[in-house]
Amino acid sequence: RREEILLVAEDIISRKGLADTKISEIAGAVGIADSVIYQYFKGKQDILFCTAEKRLEEFLAGLNEHLQGIQDPESRLRKVIWFHLYNNDTHPAWLTIQLLECRVLREFYDAPAYRLIRAYSGMLRAILKDGIDQGKFRSDLNPSIMRDIILGTLDSEAINSWVTGY
Repeated sequence: RREEILLVAEDIISRKGLADTKISEIAGAVGIADSVIYQYFKGKQDILFCTAEKRLEEFLAGLNEHLQGIQDPESRLRKVIWFHLYNNDTHPAWLTIQLLECRVLREFYDAPAYRLIRAYSGMLRAILKDGIDQGKFRSDLNPSIMRDIILGTLDSEAINSWVTGY
């Protein structure tokens, strides 16, 4: 039931926003009483953050699978960027939730889901550092700044795609 609630909530929240989503609406779409939701979650924000955590776990597992056997930092970086864009395209509801709901809530930055974002960020930084250490990337490249540029560019692409519809 928990997984079903999260899937339905992701869909509803991505369309209506957290503020306009009601627990009764999620429960009705799942076909359960409101009280059942409270057996699994504290409230709407908890559902939102658990949805984020679930999607981020899936994202990192998929990314790790795609990176298996790729040693070259340039190829690893290309794969990370490709997988990030692919994930944005295949999970538009999650993308909307992440960009427009989670990140605007201060409490999100204390949630377990945010630790997964930090792990992803650290993975990207490590790839850049490996590339510098192996002489594949410029030696004067700051891996933290470049990671932020890459992630910012990916966010910008996602927002532009979301706004324009492609």
